[in-house]
Amino acid sequence: MMLRDTYGMLYRIETENLEKGRAREKRQIALKMLRKESYAISEVAELTDIPVEDVEKIATIIRDRK
Repeated sequence: MMLRDTYGMLYRIETENLEKGRAREKRQIALKMLRKESYAISEVAELTDIPVEDVEKIATIIRDRK
């Protein structure tokens, strides 16, 4: 029973890490799209599956750095 619990815990940790990695990758893609200034915020949100509010936050960070 303990071995199965350990494998279950490791699987959950690995799944969480994959999800975090995917989310980070999506944010990086959104950042690149917004830097090009060729995409509207709504388009970036749609293409990356990131909520519009989060894309707006990324866009604000870009504007503040200029």
